Amino acid sequence: MPTLRPFRFPVPFSVLSVLSVLLTVVLAAPEARAAADGEGAGVETARTSRHIAPGIRLESYDRLETDRWLRIDELDVELTRSGVRAEYLSSGGSGVATVADSAARHGAGAGRRVVAAANGDFFDIRGTGAPLGPGIAGGRLLHAASPGA
Repeated sequence: MPTLRPFRFPVPFSVLSVLSVLLTVVLAAPEARAAADGEGAGVETARTSRHIAPGIRLESYDRLETDRWLRIDELDVELTRSGVRAEYLSSGGSGVATVADSAARHGAGAGRRVVAAANGDFFDIRGTGAPLGPGIAGGRLLHAASPGA
């Protein structure tokens, strides 16, 4: 009976040398860039930037950290730009509403429109759905932070 031997692909030493150099460059370069930016040990793997409206830009990027993947969406708003402002959105009282529903109901004013909305609080997700942090609109305190929040 013939003896079976594992098959080996002949790989020239020069190919292995080139691969090791390429892998070293590919793996080391992003690490050095991230460390130079002061972002920690993570590596940014993708980034997009999109103009939403005058004075408003959406930056989206993915990062691979040592223990997890991060998908980050960052809304950059120039609040000093004429015609741009940030306003408080509420679910309209007791009960819950999605950010999209609250934004759709929000009256932006004549000649204005809502172009972005974000969840900026923590909520009582097992009970009332009430926000746990403070809510301020028009310089008035609408609700205070909940005890123990």
